[in-house]
Amino acid sequence: MPKSCSVPYCKSRYSINNKEVTFHRFPFSRPDLLGEWIARIGYANFNPKRHTVICSAHFIPDCFSKYGNRKNLKENAIPTVFMSEDQRLEKLLQYQERVEKKHNLKKLRRKQDLQSKVEEEQSFTEAKCWKKRLLETAQATEMVVEAEANFYSKKSDPHPIQVIDHSYAIGDSAVLKKKLYFALEDNEKLRKRMKAKNLKLRRLIENIRLLESELQTLKDKVSTDPLNQVMVN
Repeated sequence: MPKSCSVPYCKSRYSINNKEVTFHRFPFSRPDLLGEWIARIGYANFNPKRHTVICSAHFIPDCFSKYGNRKNLKENAIPTVFMSEDQRLEKLLQYQERVEKKHNLKKLRRKQDLQSKVEEEQSFTEAKCWKKRLLETAQATEMVVEAEANFYSKKSDPHPIQVIDHSYAIGDSAVLKKKLYFALEDNEKLRKRMKAKNLKLRRLIENIRLLESELQTLKDKVSTDPLNQVMVN
């Protein structure tokens, strides 16, 4: 299992490319010395486990034994190299800002999801309306064609009684043409609205994808934050 320093805000992590930094376990066999280590670290609710380690960067050179190839701590070595209170406060504020940003991104994402659903429902409703208008237009067109066909068919018939029917057919054809005109005009308006809605929906989807990418990046940063490791411990 990879080793990383348990001291909050310390980013030391085991690497074969950096053997200068060593990691040391807490002295659980010596409760008094263990309490001194924890007190020196100075963070509330800091409870190291059996496998928790601290890196050599928190000890002064005199804390290490000069014998052997390994860097070993002396028997009574105590970690004393830590950030100042101002540095801790600055790190804490930065962490709170990241958490707040993450929370705001979640709220924004929920809002975007809700807006996206509303846009989809509106687009679906308008599509149904557009389809209905197209059907009405087709029916009106068919009626106009049929009426005109009847009119010209009756016009060629020499029977006098068909004159009344001619007038009726002409009037009916004019009404149907008017309906067809308005139906086509409405369809054109609906088509333009649908095009604008689809463009807006595509932009919304792109924004959501960007937010998801930014949120994942923020999650990755928060997951590697030392304070999270302390909270887990």
